[in-house]
Amino acid sequence: MRLINVATGKLEDWEPAGAPAYAILSHTWGDNEPKLEDMACYPAHDTRNKYCKIRETIKQATLRNIHYVWIDTCCIDKRSSAELSEAINSMFQWYKNAAVCFTYLEDLKPDADIDLGLETCRWTTRGWTLQELIAPKDVQFLDRDWNNRGTKESLQETISRVTGIRRDILLGTAALGGISAAEKMSWAASRKTTREEDMAYSLLGIFEVNMALIYGEGPKAFTRLQEEIIRHTNDLSIFAWNASQRTSGGIIDPYLCGVLAESPRVFANRDLVRELSTHLAASRTFVPEFSMTNRGLRITTELRVSKNIDVEARLPRGYFLCLANFHRPPGIGIYLKKVGQSSFVRLAQAPLIGHLDNDNLDWNESMSPQTIYIAASCQASPAPSGSLGSKMGRYYHYPPIHFPVHPYLQIETVFPKSSWDIFNRIFHTGMTGVSGFVGGVCCRVLSDTGSKGRPIGRVGIFVRTVDMKCRVFKWGSEMSEKEITGGDVAGAFQQARLVSFYSDLPAVKSVCWDSGTTGTGRSRRYQVRVSLQSEVVVAISTEQPVCSVHVEVSSKRL
Repeated sequence: MRLINVATGKLEDWEPAGAPAYAILSHTWGDNEPKLEDMACYPAHDTRNKYCKIRETIKQATLRNIHYVWIDTCCIDKRSSAELSEAINSMFQWYKNAAVCFTYLEDLKPDADIDLGLETCRWTTRGWTLQELIAPKDVQFLDRDWNNRGTKESLQETISRVTGIRRDILLGTAALGGISAAEKMSWAASRKTTREEDMAYSLLGIFEVNMALIYGEGPKAFTRLQEEIIRHTNDLSIFAWNASQRTSGGIIDPYLCGVLAESPRVFANRDLVRELSTHLAASRTFVPEFSMTNRGLRITTELRVSKNIDVEARLPRGYFLCLANFHRPPGIGIYLKKVGQSSFVRLAQAPLIGHLDNDNLDWNESMSPQTIYIAASCQASPAPSGSLGSKMGRYYHYPPIHFPVHPYLQIETVFPKSSWDIFNRIFHTGMTGVSGFVGGVCCRVLSDTGSKGRPIGRVGIFVRTVDMKCRVFKWGSEMSEKEITGGDVAGAFQQARLVSFYSDLPAVKSVCWDSGTTGTGRSRRYQVRVSLQSEVVVAISTEQPVCSVHVEVSSKRL
């Protein structure tokens, strides 16, 4: 690192580990800041206005018997991308190691009240000054005329109110590594940088990660920052952000988004973020392993099933991924929509995160632990076109398999669960090989609709996409009684799947059985028939057809 010798005004090179005590300047850049190459003229031309900050910083350091100073405008060769990258990745540590940090508030008048004036200072709104506030232990605030107006310690209450940063963090009594990612992001939510990429680069030290600098990548810089944070910590609060609301006719319009945030702005809800941090601290031992892959976020966890979030806003039900309080209400997490086999996207609706209790979260209807993928971003991609079962390279595209609601049938379990969407009642078939996709459901057959209905039997319905045929059979006709009565259901499904796969299935099949005697002394014969129909289901898609399994349940007296 380069330091300015206060006695000579010249730059000297030092290894950071062996650097002498130095003062460091925190400020907002103007239009006429001196660069490294301008230092060749200093101090011979130090009367120029552009050298004012250097001159005054040296004066302040000299008063404290500090012999070196570091100023970002002139101590980094910004013509060298390698040096700039090293400096930005090291800057948090340089500010932390400084003997004192002089914070120059050029828009704070000498006669202004510091408690009121600090709130309107440009310094509190810039991205780079965030780490310059947190990292140094000793921070001295100076007004426009370089008068000392207080320290970080003496002004802690005002600074905390203006910035939203807790006092224990400002004073360094709380370890930065123990602060949740969401809370750190909330500090930057209202800050700005001149270049979009710098919003991410200015947070490297706060999150204790390193990244290559790629100016010109735009919003990808913040995406890379989140990926780097995920690589180094299992802090689920990185996903605890609120998407902006979209409304249509006064009704909240749900839309899809990726699991990663677009900028720190979406972490602006400080109160909720702080409460989330408290819950996360208590839930840390339950946090599952997760990582970013080329399919998005990969995580093995239980998904909860949410009820209607807000009836008046007409928000739909959705899958719920807990971020904290994993095993008891109230839960805190995000809503998901299933879009493929084990694949989800984020459902950006209000409240995207919040408290869910037993009134709006079904804790009984949850899915067993499974590995899922949540898209990192939600960039639109065209749906595969072509006829049903159309070939795309080595793979085949099949439409989703839809099981409409039937008054006489109750779905009890499905196989494979990774492809089943309980809200749209469809199997996501995706892109499969020549063997196609086989999925099935086990249904309880009722004698009547509503509360009058009593269970009279079970049927299994399987669909095979390779020839778009389905098969229905009495549950237990090809399986053991142990499997029927709640034993190895997964094994039973696997057995039925293989039978369905290798059997010559007719396009339509029916099963029937006789029930016991009724109150009239006569038994009834029930028949279940299934067939496949290609149709558009508006609730699923207004354009792409699905393969609907139509079921007819009939009965007659014997």
